Amino acid sequence: MCPTDVDPEGSAARIEWRHESSRLVARVFGAITDPGFSNPSSTLTPGRTEAGGRARLKLTDTVHLNAEVIHSEDRLTDGKRDGGLLSVETKWRPLVFEVGLRRATGTAALGAGAGSL
Repeated sequence: MCPTDVDPEGSAARIEWRHESSRLVARVFGAITDPGFSNPSSTLTPGRTEAGGRARLKLTDTVHLNAEVIHSEDRLTDGKRDGGLLSVETKWRPLVFEVGLRRATGTAALGAGAGSL
């Protein structure tokens, strides 16, 4: 449902780029919806902006660098969330070890469909 002061018509757009090679696997995406957008089968709700990316870089056969970023914004509630993750992963026999840093910031509550790390 749309608030009564929002135009009941709206559109949405989404873009995605994927890359896979022997050393790098990456994905970047972005999506935006108008406040009046209404599509029950969509993963996006009205008035949303979503953007993010993920990458995994092979440094050696057993060491990988992982990175992830996300931006989520609800323009109807002025809620925002930004986050990022950077980690190094290593394999030793059947075990996998990972050490990293995660950071997230946010403002007012985001509605349904908010991105998460």
